[in-house]
Amino acid sequence: MEKLDKLNIKMLGKIIDQFLTENEVNMLITLPKGSLDAQIQENIKLGSVIRFYIFLNCIKPIVDEFAKEAEIDKTSAEWEGIVDTYLAMIKKEIIEGGKI
Repeated sequence: MEKLDKLNIKMLGKIIDQFLTENEVNMLITLPKGSLDAQIQENIKLGSVIRFYIFLNCIKPIVDEFAKEAEIDKTSAEWEGIVDTYLAMIKKEIIEGGKI
């Protein structure tokens, strides 16, 4: 059993997931014309950690839709390679800031 006095990433994730599940959450992402600098608005106003978890929960339905549109079997090695490519793009975006 995990100690209750020590908040680790797993426990934090459970707390945030519970909060997100119990509340309606809206997020608007705007890319202004001429810019790739995302402007983000959400209705709960609890900061960047919560925004990250909201975003994290958005990734799977987006890539699932891509797999369906591209008719890719998500149990295939091809799909695993595509996911690796997505993850590399995300890493590069975070580290290098948009120089994909």
